[in-house]
Amino acid sequence: MSKRLITEFFGTAKGCPKKRLIHTTESPVLSNKATVSSLKDAETPGKPAEDTQQSLQESSTLSLVKELLGTEWGSYLDEEIRKPYFHRLWLRVSKDRASKKVYPPEHLVFNAFKLVPVSKVKVVIVGQDPYHQPRQAMGLSFSVPRGVPLPPSLRNIFKEIGIDSHHGDLTYWAQQGVFMLNTVLTVIDSEAFSHKEYGWNVFTDRVIQLINQHCNNVVFLLWGCDHFNKCNEYLKETKQNPIDWKLPP
Repeated sequence: MSKRLITEFFGTAKGCPKKRLIHTTESPVLSNKATVSSLKDAETPGKPAEDTQQSLQESSTLSLVKELLGTEWGSYLDEEIRKPYFHRLWLRVSKDRASKKVYPPEHLVFNAFKLVPVSKVKVVIVGQDPYHQPRQAMGLSFSVPRGVPLPPSLRNIFKEIGIDSHHGDLTYWAQQGVFMLNTVLTVIDSEAFSHKEYGWNVFTDRVIQLINQHCNNVVFLLWGCDHFNKCNEYLKETKQNPIDWKLPP
Protein backbone atom coordinates (compact mmCIF):
# COMPACT_ATOMS: atom_id res chain seq x y z
CA MET A 1 0.00 0.00 0.00
CA SER A 2 1.60 3.29 -1.09
CA LYS A 3 2.13 5.83 1.66
CA ARG A 4 1.35 9.53 1.27
CA LEU A 5 1.30 12.43 3.64
CA ILE A 6 -2.21 13.10 4.82
CA THR A 7 -1.79 16.80 4.03
CA GLU A 8 -1.75 15.91 0.34
CA PHE A 9 -5.47 15.33 0.66
CA PHE A 10 -6.10 18.76 2.24
CA GLY A 11 -6.09 22.03 0.53
CA THR A 12 22.50 26.12 25.75
CA ALA A 13 21.73 28.79 27.87
CA LYS A 14 24.44 31.44 27.33
CA GLY A 15 26.99 32.17 30.04
CA CYS A 16 27.85 35.58 31.46
CA PRO A 17 29.67 37.87 29.01
CA LYS A 18 33.44 37.83 29.40
CA LYS A 19 35.07 40.81 31.04
CA ARG A 20 36.89 42.98 28.54
CA LEU A 21 40.53 44.09 29.01
CA ILE A 22 41.05 47.80 28.41
CA HIS A 23 44.31 48.83 26.71
CA THR A 24 44.95 52.59 26.72
CA THR A 25 47.78 55.13 26.62
CA GLU A 26 45.83 57.55 28.79
CA SER A 27 46.67 58.34 32.40
CA PRO A 28 46.22 55.59 35.03
CA VAL A 29 43.17 57.37 36.47
CA LEU A 30 41.30 57.44 33.15
CA SER A 31 42.29 53.86 32.43
CA ASN A 32 40.88 52.68 35.76
CA LYS A 33 37.60 54.48 35.11
CA ALA A 34 37.27 52.79 31.76
CA THR A 35 38.00 49.40 33.29
CA VAL A 36 35.39 49.84 36.02
CA SER A 37 32.78 50.95 33.49
CA SER A 38 33.58 47.98 31.27
CA LEU A 39 33.29 45.52 34.15
CA LYS A 40 29.90 46.91 35.14
CA ASP A 41 28.64 46.46 31.59
CA ALA A 42 29.96 42.92 31.46
CA GLU A 43 28.37 41.93 34.74
CA THR A 44 24.86 43.11 33.81
CA PRO A 45 22.76 40.05 34.66
CA GLY A 46 19.79 40.74 32.35
CA LYS A 47 20.70 38.50 29.44
CA PRO A 48 21.76 35.40 31.41
CA ALA A 49 18.64 35.73 33.56
CA GLU A 50 16.45 35.87 30.47
CA ASP A 51 18.17 32.82 29.01
CA THR A 52 17.73 30.92 32.27
CA GLN A 53 14.04 31.79 32.41
CA GLN A 54 13.53 30.66 28.81
CA SER A 55 15.36 27.42 29.51
CA LEU A 56 13.10 26.76 32.51
CA GLN A 57 9.99 27.50 30.41
CA GLU A 58 11.11 25.10 27.70
CA SER A 59 11.86 22.40 30.26
CA SER A 60 8.44 22.87 31.86
CA THR A 61 6.70 22.72 28.47
CA LEU A 62 8.60 19.59 27.49
CA SER A 63 7.73 17.80 30.73
CA LEU A 64 4.02 18.70 30.49
CA VAL A 65 3.64 17.78 26.82
CA LYS A 66 5.38 14.41 27.26
CA GLU A 67 3.05 13.60 30.13
CA LEU A 68 -0.01 14.53 28.04
CA LEU A 69 1.21 12.50 25.06
CA GLY A 70 1.75 9.31 27.03
CA THR A 71 4.84 7.12 27.15
CA GLU A 72 4.99 5.83 23.55
CA TRP A 73 4.12 9.02 21.70
CA GLY A 74 6.25 11.02 24.13
CA SER A 75 9.24 8.93 23.12
CA TYR A 76 8.56 9.03 19.38
CA LEU A 77 7.92 12.79 19.40
CA ASP A 78 10.66 13.74 21.86
CA GLU A 79 12.85 15.34 19.20
CA GLU A 80 9.91 17.17 17.61
CA ILE A 81 8.61 18.79 20.79
CA ARG A 82 12.12 20.06 21.61
CA LYS A 83 12.20 22.16 18.44
CA PRO A 84 11.87 25.96 18.81
CA TYR A 85 8.72 26.14 16.67
CA PHE A 86 6.86 23.80 19.03
CA HIS A 87 7.83 25.78 22.12
CA ARG A 88 6.63 28.98 20.43
CA LEU A 89 3.41 27.23 19.42
CA TRP A 90 2.70 26.01 22.94
CA LEU A 91 3.43 29.45 24.43
CA ARG A 92 1.01 31.12 21.99
CA VAL A 93 -1.74 28.70 22.91
CA SER A 94 -1.01 29.17 26.62
CA LYS A 95 -1.21 32.96 26.26
CA ASP A 96 -4.57 32.60 24.54
CA ARG A 97 -5.80 30.41 27.39
CA ALA A 98 -4.91 33.17 29.86
CA SER A 99 -7.41 35.61 28.32
CA LYS A 100 -9.77 33.54 26.14
CA LYS A 101 -11.56 30.22 26.07
CA VAL A 102 -9.52 27.67 24.14
CA TYR A 103 -10.72 24.18 23.21
CA PRO A 104 -10.16 21.43 24.01
CA PRO A 105 -9.01 21.81 27.65
CA GLU A 106 -5.25 21.48 27.99
CA HIS A 107 -5.42 17.98 29.49
CA LEU A 108 -7.35 16.75 26.41
CA VAL A 109 -5.26 18.33 23.64
CA PHE A 110 -3.42 15.04 23.08
CA ASN A 111 -6.29 12.75 24.04
CA ALA A 112 -6.00 10.80 20.77
CA PHE A 113 -2.33 10.10 21.50
CA LYS A 114 -2.97 9.00 25.07
CA LEU A 115 -5.77 6.63 24.03
CA VAL A 116 -3.99 5.14 20.99
CA PRO A 117 -0.25 4.53 21.42
CA VAL A 118 1.82 4.19 18.25
CA SER A 119 1.91 0.41 18.56
CA LYS A 120 -1.90 0.21 18.60
CA VAL A 121 -2.72 2.37 15.55
CA LYS A 122 -4.82 0.48 12.97
CA VAL A 123 -6.92 3.23 11.42
CA VAL A 124 -6.32 6.98 11.10
CA ILE A 125 -9.23 9.40 10.74
CA VAL A 126 -8.17 12.97 10.04
CA GLY A 127 -10.19 16.10 10.73
CA GLN A 128 -9.17 19.70 10.29
CA ASP A 129 -10.14 21.81 13.31
CA PRO A 130 -11.54 21.03 16.77
CA TYR A 131 -15.16 21.90 17.45
CA HIS A 132 -15.22 25.51 18.64
CA GLN A 133 -18.36 25.58 20.79
CA PRO A 134 -18.45 24.93 24.58
CA ARG A 135 -18.16 21.32 25.81
CA GLN A 136 -17.72 19.85 22.30
CA ALA A 137 -14.00 19.32 21.66
CA MET A 138 -12.44 16.36 23.49
CA GLY A 139 -9.17 15.78 21.63
CA LEU A 140 -10.58 13.19 19.19
CA SER A 141 -11.53 14.42 15.73
CA PHE A 142 -15.33 14.46 15.20
CA SER A 143 -16.03 13.11 18.71
CA VAL A 144 -18.08 14.94 21.37
CA PRO A 145 -18.64 13.97 25.03
CA ARG A 146 -21.79 12.19 26.10
CA GLY A 147 -24.66 14.59 26.72
CA VAL A 148 -23.58 16.99 23.97
CA PRO A 149 -25.87 17.23 20.90
CA LEU A 150 -24.44 15.56 17.80
CA PRO A 151 -22.80 18.04 15.39
CA PRO A 152 -23.89 17.77 11.72
CA SER A 153 -20.54 16.25 10.68
CA LEU A 154 -20.92 13.43 13.19
CA ARG A 155 -24.52 12.82 12.17
CA ASN A 156 -23.31 12.34 8.59
CA ILE A 157 -20.69 9.86 9.76
CA PHE A 158 -23.26 7.82 11.65
CA LYS A 159 -25.54 7.91 8.62
CA GLU A 160 -22.72 6.57 6.44
CA ILE A 161 -22.04 3.74 8.89
CA GLY A 162 -25.72 3.03 9.30
CA ILE A 163 -25.91 3.40 13.06
CA ASP A 164 -28.27 5.40 15.25
CA SER A 165 -26.39 6.50 18.35
CA HIS A 166 -27.74 8.83 21.00
CA HIS A 167 -24.26 10.06 21.88
CA GLY A 168 -21.15 11.08 19.97
CA ASP A 169 -18.36 9.86 22.25
CA LEU A 170 -16.01 7.94 19.93
CA THR A 171 -13.69 6.71 22.69
CA TYR A 172 -14.79 3.15 21.90
CA TRP A 173 -13.27 3.50 18.44
CA ALA A 174 -10.01 4.75 19.94
CA GLN A 175 -9.91 1.73 22.24
CA GLN A 176 -9.90 -0.45 19.12
CA GLY A 177 -6.99 1.38 17.50
CA VAL A 178 -8.70 4.22 15.62
CA PHE A 179 -6.45 7.27 15.84
CA MET A 180 -8.66 10.36 15.43
CA LEU A 181 -6.39 13.30 14.63
CA ASN A 182 -7.14 16.92 13.77
CA THR A 183 -4.50 18.71 11.70
CA VAL A 184 -4.93 21.65 14.10
CA LEU A 185 -5.23 20.63 17.75
CA THR A 186 -6.59 23.77 19.43
CA VAL A 187 -9.07 26.55 18.66
CA ILE A 188 -10.44 29.71 20.28
CA ASP A 189 -14.08 29.72 21.36
CA SER A 190 -16.41 30.50 18.41
CA GLU A 191 -13.44 31.25 16.10
CA ALA A 192 -13.02 28.40 13.64
CA PHE A 193 -9.44 27.92 12.37
CA SER A 194 -8.17 30.59 14.80
CA HIS A 195 -5.02 28.53 15.52
CA LYS A 196 -4.50 27.38 11.95
CA GLU A 197 -1.35 29.49 11.51
CA TYR A 198 0.21 28.64 14.88
CA GLY A 199 2.26 25.72 13.54
CA TRP A 200 0.15 22.71 14.47
CA ASN A 201 0.27 21.46 10.88
CA VAL A 202 4.05 21.02 11.14
CA PHE A 203 3.57 18.89 14.23
CA THR A 204 0.70 16.76 12.85
CA ASP A 205 2.54 16.23 9.55
CA ARG A 206 5.36 14.71 11.60
CA VAL A 207 2.85 12.52 13.44
CA ILE A 208 1.59 11.12 10.12
CA GLN A 209 5.18 10.52 8.97
CA LEU A 210 5.92 8.54 12.12
CA ILE A 211 2.82 6.41 11.64
CA ASN A 212 3.92 5.70 8.07
CA GLN A 213 7.39 4.74 9.27
CA HIS A 214 6.52 2.59 12.27
CA CYS A 215 3.06 1.11 11.67
CA ASN A 216 2.13 -1.59 9.17
CA ASN A 217 -1.14 -2.01 7.25
CA VAL A 218 -2.69 1.18 8.59
CA VAL A 219 -5.88 2.47 6.96
CA PHE A 220 -6.15 6.24 6.42
CA LEU A 221 -9.79 7.30 6.19
CA LEU A 222 -10.93 10.31 4.20
CA TRP A 223 -14.64 10.78 3.89
CA GLY A 224 -16.14 9.08 0.88
CA CYS A 225 -18.62 6.45 -0.19
CA ASP A 226 -18.72 3.21 1.81
CA HIS A 227 -15.22 3.75 3.21
CA PHE A 228 -16.02 2.26 6.63
CA ASN A 229 -16.88 -1.10 5.07
CA LYS A 230 -13.86 -0.89 2.78
CA CYS A 231 -11.70 -0.16 5.80
CA ASN A 232 -12.85 -3.35 7.52
CA GLU A 233 -12.38 -5.36 4.34
CA TYR A 234 -8.75 -4.26 4.21
CA LEU A 235 -8.20 -5.02 7.89
CA LYS A 236 -9.52 -8.54 7.35
CA GLU A 237 -7.29 -9.00 4.30
CA THR A 238 -4.26 -8.05 6.40
CA LYS A 239 -5.22 -10.47 9.20
CA GLN A 240 -6.42 -7.76 11.59
CA ASN A 241 -9.64 -7.55 13.56
CA PRO A 242 -12.19 -5.26 11.89
CA ILE A 243 -13.46 -2.19 13.72
CA ASP A 244 -16.82 -2.41 15.44
CA TRP A 245 -18.19 0.97 14.39
CA LYS A 246 -21.38 0.63 16.43
CA LEU A 247 -21.04 2.56 19.67
CA PRO A 248 -22.09 1.09 23.02
CA PRO A 249 -25.19 2.68 24.55
